[in-house]
Amino acid sequence: VPAMRRSRQERTLLGWLQALPAAVVQHRPVLNVHYAGTLLQSGEPTGVEMRLRDAERWLDNTAESGEQPVIIDEAEFRRLPGWIASYRAAQALAVGNVADTMLYTRQALDRAAKDDHVLCGAAAALLGLAAWTMGDLAGAYQSYGEGMAHLQQAGNISDAIGGSIALADIRITQGRRHEAMSIYARGLQLATEQHPERNQPRLRGTADMYVGMSELYREANDLN
Repeated sequence: VPAMRRSRQERTLLGWLQALPAAVVQHRPVLNVHYAGTLLQSGEPTGVEMRLRDAERWLDNTAESGEQPVIIDEAEFRRLPGWIASYRAAQALAVGNVADTMLYTRQALDRAAKDDHVLCGAAAALLGLAAWTMGDLAGAYQSYGEGMAHLQQAGNISDAIGGSIALADIRITQGRRHEAMSIYARGLQLATEQHPERNQPRLRGTADMYVGMSELYREANDLN
C-alpha cells in the first residue's frame, strides 16, 4: 500500500480494496485506515468516516464482542491515531469547516513522531490549506512548504512535485510571479532528477510544471 500511494496509483489500489470482503477489512485496522485514505485521495469521501470508526474501535486492542484485530504491522498500527486525525482534518477542509480542520490537524501533529515525515507532511500541508482558506497567504506558504519538504524527505516525490502547484498559486496571488516561476522550475528539476527508466511513465505532476510555467510566460506575453 505505501508503495502504491507513493506512486499515486490510488485508482488501482481502490479497486483492490473494494474487491476485499467487508469482514476482512473490518478486523484489520491498518488496512481500514489506508482504505479511508485511498477513498479521500480518489475524491470519494463516502464511507470514509465509517472506516475510521471501524479502525478506531481497535486502538485499545479490545472490542465489546471480545474479538481481536488482525495486526500484521505493529509500527503502522501505532501511527493510526495520527492518520485518523489527519483524515478527519481533510474531510473537514473538503466541506469548508476550517475550525475542525485546524483542530484535527493539530491532533495529527501532536500524535506524529518527529521522524514520521509522511504524516507530518500531510498534516502540515492541511494546515497550510486551512490558512489559505482564511486568507493568511504567508502562513499558508510556510506551512504548506514545510509539508512538501517532509514529503520529499519521505521519498514521496510525486506528492512534492504536485505540491509545487499550490505553492506557486500562493505566490501568484501575492503578486510574486518570479518566485512562482522558480517554484515550477524546482519542481521540474526534482522530477528529472529521478531518472525514470525507459518506457516508465513520468512522475505525476511533471506535466503540471510545464503548464504552470507556460501560463506565466503567456501572461508576460512571451508567447514563443
